[in-house]
Amino acid sequence: IKPYRRGGGKNVRVVLSEELLKELKEGKTLTHSSIPAGASVVSRYIPNPLLIGGFKVDLRLYVLVASFSPLRVFVHREGMVRFAGASYSSNARIAHVTNNTVAGNGVWRKEKERPDTGDGGEEVVGGAAANWSLTLLRNYIDQRFSSSQPAVSSSESPWEMVWRQVERLVTVTIASVVTPCLASLEKSQKALQKAFPLSELAQARDLKKDSFELFGFDVLIDEKLKCWLLEVNDMPDW
Repeated sequence: IKPYRRGGGKNVRVVLSEELLKELKEGKTLTHSSIPAGASVVSRYIPNPLLIGGFKVDLRLYVLVASFSPLRVFVHREGMVRFAGASYSSNARIAHVTNNTVAGNGVWRKEKERPDTGDGGEEVVGGAAANWSLTLLRNYIDQRFSSSQPAVSSSESPWEMVWRQVERLVTVTIASVVTPCLASLEKSQKALQKAFPLSELAQARDLKKDSFELFGFDVLIDEKLKCWLLEVNDMPDW
């Protein structure tokens, strides 16, 4: 459970409650005591995340919508792999949250722990100080799963299978919000033209084509290399 429009991992909670699950299934307004005041985002907890060196990780991907009409979307090939602040086996709160602000308070930073990946690869350390690039993760996944993870075709590597899922997640997610985004841009364009009736530039501009937006997609990979969308940020940090 995450409070709506709160950053820094503040008040993020993992809740196991039959009452809460019942309210969700029945589509009721959530009244459970675990729900903080105000709007919140309730997400399903993925119990089998991919672990690297015993740490939970997720991906921060940067997606640029260069135009909404026609729709033009670009996904950067690089991004950030964020580590939790404590070993997953510790069951501490910071072992489940990969937000850099939360992870920065982990024991790894104080003790400079460098647990081994367990597969003969390079050692890793949890938390914000140890963020990987997607290039490092790609090499790690291809090496670790090359012989155990079946791909769609013999020419598709494990990472290519992951990236194909990422592209689908981005496509489906952006497509689901195109209509309200176009309506908002049309409203803004009318307001702009009304505010500057004598401006040729304001009258000629088409915000549907001229506007762009940078999104931060947070994606979790589970132990079977299935990708799960965690959330989308409209003001992504580094």
